[in-house]
Amino acid sequence: MNLRPNPLPDSPGMSARARRVRRSGVAHPVALGVFSVCVAISVVLTQFLAASAGRNQLTYTDRIENSMTREEALGVAAGAFRGLFVNWLWIRANNLKQDGKYYEAVDLSRTITRLQPRFPRVWVFHAWNLAYNISVAAQTREERWQWVDSGVRLLREQAIPANPNDLLLHRELGWIFLHKIQGTTDDANIYYKQAMAVEWSVILGPPPTRNAQTRSREAYVAALVDWLEVVRSAPSTLQEVYAAQPAARELVERLGSLGIDITTRDGRRRLLASVEQFRAMTRMAEMAGVNATLGEPAAKQLLDLLNEPTLIEARRLLVRHLRKHLLERDYRYDTDRMVRYTQKYGPLDWRHPASHALYWAARGVEQAQERTNEFNVRDQDFINTDRIVIQALQELYRSGTVLFDISSPTRYIAMVNGDFIPSYGERLKEAANREVQQFLTQHGADITERPYRFYSAGYENFLSDAISYLYRAGDVEGAQAYKTKLALWPHRNTNNIDVENSIKLPLEDYVQRNLAERVTSPNVAMQEVDASLMAGITFGLLAQNPEVFASAVNYARQVHTLYFQDAAGGTAVNPDAGRTEIIPRDFSTLMGQRFAAFVNLLGPVDGALAYRAAPLEVQQLAYEVILSMFKGGADSNTSPEQQANAQRLFDRIYPKPPGFDEWLAARRAARPPDLKRGDVELR
Repeated sequence: MNLRPNPLPDSPGMSARARRVRRSGVAHPVALGVFSVCVAISVVLTQFLAASAGRNQLTYTDRIENSMTREEALGVAAGAFRGLFVNWLWIRANNLKQDGKYYEAVDLSRTITRLQPRFPRVWVFHAWNLAYNISVAAQTREERWQWVDSGVRLLREQAIPANPNDLLLHRELGWIFLHKIQGTTDDANIYYKQAMAVEWSVILGPPPTRNAQTRSREAYVAALVDWLEVVRSAPSTLQEVYAAQPAARELVERLGSLGIDITTRDGRRRLLASVEQFRAMTRMAEMAGVNATLGEPAAKQLLDLLNEPTLIEARRLLVRHLRKHLLERDYRYDTDRMVRYTQKYGPLDWRHPASHALYWAARGVEQAQERTNEFNVRDQDFINTDRIVIQALQELYRSGTVLFDISSPTRYIAMVNGDFIPSYGERLKEAANREVQQFLTQHGADITERPYRFYSAGYENFLSDAISYLYRAGDVEGAQAYKTKLALWPHRNTNNIDVENSIKLPLEDYVQRNLAERVTSPNVAMQEVDASLMAGITFGLLAQNPEVFASAVNYARQVHTLYFQDAAGGTAVNPDAGRTEIIPRDFSTLMGQRFAAFVNLLGPVDGALAYRAAPLEVQQLAYEVILSMFKGGADSNTSPEQQANAQRLFDRIYPKPPGFDEWLAARRAARPPDLKRGDVELR
């Protein structure tokens, strides 16, 4: 055995094995040090990444819990094979859907979204089943709305927060608002619109009414921005409310003693709903010159609490905070974006479904653009998402003026809003530019010379309808300007000889031809009737020219008759009206409702003048509707004496037509059974 000391490392007598042993003795401490540093760094990074993943909802379900379904537990247990397991679940869910087993498909898709929340197509699959497949199987309007609303909430409050930049989820949510709720394909669509109007009257309160000072588009947009600013600038937390108004703490505690817990979503909505109901009741009582009173003890206790002088300022600040909380945390809306979109697109009424379709589609485009790069640009479908924005603007033009009071939830009146005519054209160019870029990146095709090919037909139809509306409303100059714009528009389709010939006609002939071709469209019929009656009131009754008003009424009657030659009747789920019956089938009913709506829009001065100048028959048709709008559904909460006071005040402004009671009794007795319906949606 060789006991000599080891030679030096560079000694020529050292063997190769000895060199390796010597070097390993030096390397072990270095490797151990590097390993220790890496472990320390990994611990810090793991904590940081875990916290970031939690904040941004990037984590998957990774623990088996008692509340889990069997599939969820198996998915967690699958570990690294979770992807394969989820693929199997996805195939199974699709098979269940094809077999018509929608409830089972919904349960399975809920499992998939819990296992892989960043799987957008499963969220879409899940929401579509709720809003479309399951909803149509329900037997009542209320049940249908619950399923449709569940689909909306799933995308808005779970899917998009988990995938904030995904374009597909935003597009699908916008489509549900635009097609399912605002559209007429569902037999219960009228009820959906009423339910949304109630919901958003609670969340935001009624928007500012239009008056002489806000008659212009710019002035009314500014008024809406100021109205939204009140909510946007509200305190974000209860602690901020308490700091600004110490009395708010007492108010919250006393609300809790009445069973209203504002720390919950239901409690917040319940309080705001009560505030809006009390507001409507108080408005009616003030008109009558009496004090508001309630019969139910619980409601009276709440009203007394909210009206305590020492708590009024605290109540106002608390209500503003709750509105902001519902919007931003519960419903996931961005108040900054709501203000910006109002300034960009026009006077958005959030009680209208198309405003929400526009919001989510436009938000999706903006969010997707932030993450679009050279690697994923081919997967982004901006064209179809931009279409929802354009179509939403079209719907807002057709019916963007909403008249609604939460105290009369079945009376939903939505009329043409010309403020969105310029908005359509302004946004069209923006969408077309994205279309050019998308075709270039995805297909390598330069369509610069034809950038409007997907939008040309829609814009031409839109301008044609706008020209007819402006002409009927008495704005001949505006109608002629848009007709000239359409004729000179370089992207107009020129392969239709009939269209080419019609654009060369004089304005009046063009309008008549356009009506003959499109009168079967419910939106065209509605806007023709509205524009004609509004022009008759403005240039006839208010100008003391009854012949002009009579001519406008005759024209509206002709359009109504032409439209209902093809309109369908009621449906099983909504017997009150047909699916596309967005205006009453009886013209006299339509006349009374529309006239009353215009009188309300004109205000107490011009409205009263128009009412008094109208023929007796029109006064009789409109009187009951005007009275109903005035009362606001508060009859059950007021005493007979208070009702009498309110009636006397009302009669001084809108006197009852001579012989009205006898006329009304005869009309009701003679009305056909199919017309004895409740209120229907007016658009």
